[in-house]
Amino acid sequence: EGWFKDLQVLAERIPRAHRSRVAVCLHGWYDYFQQYAYDHKSRQLLKEWTAFPGTYKVPMSLAEMHRRLKFAKDLGFRVLLYFSDGTNSDSGAPGFHTEYVLKDKSGKSFPGWKGPDSLGQPLMMDPSVPGLRDWYRGYLKALLDEYAKDVDGFVWDETFYIKPDFISYTRPEPAYADRAMMSLVSELTQMVQTYHDRNPDLVFLASDLGETSYALVAHGTYQDSAMRESAWGPSMFANYRNCLWSCNWFPLHHAKENEIASEKYGLPQGVSNGWEDNCGPSRMPAALLDAVLERFTRNVESNRERLRYLTP
Repeated sequence: EGWFKDLQVLAERIPRAHRSRVAVCLHGWYDYFQQYAYDHKSRQLLKEWTAFPGTYKVPMSLAEMHRRLKFAKDLGFRVLLYFSDGTNSDSGAPGFHTEYVLKDKSGKSFPGWKGPDSLGQPLMMDPSVPGLRDWYRGYLKALLDEYAKDVDGFVWDETFYIKPDFISYTRPEPAYADRAMMSLVSELTQMVQTYHDRNPDLVFLASDLGETSYALVAHGTYQDSAMRESAWGPSMFANYRNCLWSCNWFPLHHAKENEIASEKYGLPQGVSNGWEDNCGPSRMPAALLDAVLERFTRNVESNRERLRYLTP
């Protein structure tokens, strides 16, 4: 219930006129990495599923998703939906595709981040494999058909996992995995744009962490850098035209990073709930939340532009 409690607290503290300058992202709603409550055979989203099937076992459904998204939109916030964790696939999931696993010349595969939302060890998938690319197209179309009017965008987390100059050997012939990832991000971004007749504000965001430049062909970045200052500079070039921000799973321990982002760079701050500090706005120390909101209000009311690598 943290989603509802945290957003209610933010709504009580932030004037409605400023709430469109706040983006909230619904994470952890899915069943497995590389399935995301989507059936590729029917090309339809599941109507009911279990989120965090190996840990918290949270009952979830399309109806519940719409309730959560509507709650945030009715409060006046911008709402993002977590799209995917890089190209990771949960090796413990029932629909795991071994033929998609990213491999180097020696046949080595690459583990991704493992948390409470995966059963087995997540492994990176190869974006050059036609079957995987088709899966992503089908999955995004299903999301757009269902949620295009309910959200403001989608967040593709950890796109930086596919490193520059990486040559994959998943298939018999080698492939440039980084070029494949760039073209896939571009293709999916353009798919989102075809739904602008339903919602002109829809965006598709990458998460390059300053290590890759896929955001050049996306609408911006919502990266998993925990607000660390060292990631801002390398991220600015790929986002010189676009939005740039970070989630912050450490709103208590990285409070100083929030201050630096806001005061030094004019960038958005980040708070979160559900992992690491596991302490959303409804449970944060009052003085800490006050400081975050004071900086937010000051930047919004002054209409301050963020620091950019290149001027417009």
